[in-house]
Amino acid sequence: MLGGQTWTTFMDISARPLTLDFEGPDAEIFVRHAQIRYTRPLSDRWTWAIAVEDPEPQFAVPAGLTGTQRSEVPDVPTYFRYAAERGHVQLAAIYRQIRFDGEAGSSDADTNGFGFNGTFKFSTAGPDELLGQLAWGEGIGRYIESFSGQNADAVLSAATGVDAIESMAAALGYIHHWNKKAKSGISYAIAELDDDPALAATEVAQTEDARVNLIYTPYPLIDYGVEVLWGRRENQDGSDGDATRFQFAVTYRFN
Repeated sequence: MLGGQTWTTFMDISARPLTLDFEGPDAEIFVRHAQIRYTRPLSDRWTWAIAVEDPEPQFAVPAGLTGTQRSEVPDVPTYFRYAAERGHVQLAAIYRQIRFDGEAGSSDADTNGFGFNGTFKFSTAGPDELLGQLAWGEGIGRYIESFSGQNADAVLSAATGVDAIESMAAALGYIHHWNKKAKSGISYAIAELDDDPALAATEVAQTEDARVNLIYTPYPLIDYGVEVLWGRRENQDGSDGDATRFQFAVTYRFN
């Protein structure tokens, strides 16, 4: 049993691509919040977990409507995980309620959100690893790194109430060990948000990014790293832009 603030049960923290940037690929499921989680081993290889988590629905309230975003029930994610000698696969699912409590004459409205997240990590040649994820759902925008904070769970209108927005996110990474002290991570990620007439033209529709890095660990607690990141964003109206970033970092771990 776990209680407190930690990574969502909908996320597989062990299947993250190796990136120098802590935020990681834009398309990964990446949320940390309050929860109560129950985990049970089903056999030597199978594990099941279920949790109730802080819901925090995110959607914009248009002009002319007065009220608040909320949920009457917590988010409920669950997963089944199969672990073998050379890696693991995990399938997670989540249910959400997305609700608008109207004020000053605005009507209440709510809808259901749901999603699935399949993840894996496998050893390939020697210590090298291949890992990735594929997520899809409706009303799960806040769980996707690209769309968190973008009011991408749903759209709200006086005519149709609350409508959950469909989204998809995928990330793939490979970790190569050059020797005992040097390794590299390469990854690609893409996330897409369904178009909706209620979304503003400047709202995000798609993001993608690619990264490659080199990390040198001269001593067990110290890393020196360099990473090249390319990213692209496309808006609902089709306008887009891209950028390239170089990042250098020194990391010291206390244990």
